Amino acid sequence: MKFVLALCLALATLTSAAVLPDPHHYENVPIVHQEHDVSIDGSYHHSYETGNGIVAEEHGVLKNAGTDAAAEEVQGSYSYTAPDGTPISVKYIANENGFQPEGAHLPVPSETIARSIKYNLEHAEPEEHQPRYHPVPTHPAYTTHGHGFHI
Repeated sequence: MKFVLALCLALATLTSAAVLPDPHHYENVPIVHQEHDVSIDGSYHHSYETGNGIVAEEHGVLKNAGTDAAAEEVQGSYSYTAPDGTPISVKYIANENGFQPEGAHLPVPSETIARSIKYNLEHAEPEEHQPRYHPVPTHPAYTTHGHGFHI
């Protein structure tokens, strides 16, 4: 009986190991196309395509250069095939309003949440200037008040 149990355990171990992929084996995927251009004004364009169907493209520009409102704006897209065979495609913009992706596979907020966000943005109170954080030292500074150093 112990022999049969040991044999079943050994067979189960062998068959489960045969199904698991090797975590240290990576497929060498060639880059079939790549471009990278940077302009003197700070704008850029980058794109690539790999042999396994991954495609990405991005370009960025500096908005309001030379002002306090200067900010980089990036637009791009990428696409690939998910492990389950689903085609994934994302277009995005990233600017002073954050990263804003769009894709059919991405969740969309409910109408209630969208209305709440819109209301909050329309009725936001002006922000007051918040002082910067200046931590209080845990040990008093060395000073030379009067008769030498005080701790």
